[in-house]
Amino acid sequence: MKTRILFILLICISINTFSQISDNLLKVQGNAIIYETPELMVADITISAKDSIYSLCSDKLIEYYNLIEKSFVKNGISKNKLKSGGLNINESYSWSDRERKMDGYMGTIKIILELPYNATSLNTIIKTLKGNEFPVTYNLSFKLSNNQKEVLLEKAIELAIKDAKKKANYIAESMDLKILKVKDINYGYTSYQNDLLTNASEVFFVIEDEAELDQDINLNPQKLEIKKTIGIIWNIEQ
Repeated sequence: MKTRILFILLICISINTFSQISDNLLKVQGNAIIYETPELMVADITISAKDSIYSLCSDKLIEYYNLIEKSFVKNGISKNKLKSGGLNINESYSWSDRERKMDGYMGTIKIILELPYNATSLNTIIKTLKGNEFPVTYNLSFKLSNNQKEVLLEKAIELAIKDAKKKANYIAESMDLKILKVKDINYGYTSYQNDLLTNASEVFFVIEDEAELDQDINLNPQKLEIKKTIGIIWNIEQ
């Protein structure tokens, strides 16, 4: 796993910002930023069906789902990889002579397919979905694997702590202070959008243009920026 690390050293003394001195305490906020390319690819697939009769709409959805499942299996992707996001059928309406009239039922089935990213799997997904004659929409996104999250979280914490220590030592030397011991560590600074502890969206790429599907593609997933902030409070002598 190749990781590009940007280690930021910011020195600043200000109230409620990066550091603060009060009551013989030095409060410092350590920051770390890591960039990593996601290892996983996620296909969010929606199957649609419409009919004037509720039961026929439901039957169509089930038929379409079974056809897609068979197509994926035929192309080397296990049906166990297909996770259903639920089936939904609602009344469908259209406008006629300025009147809203019910014209049947519209149903959808959502499928989530998660695989390690590589060009072969990507093109298999696209070609499988392209080969169906019924309505299918989908988008592709990328996300960190669990192993990546564990490794990056450990690294981000390590870098944030190092950053806080460097700031504290610089401030102490500049102001002729003596750092005694750590009084408190605040792990709860999670204000950044892509902090590892938040559920921020990780969507980077959406396929919308059918013309792009006539040939193989090999995407270059955008690197995900992970930020971690840790606050450390030291006892000091002035």
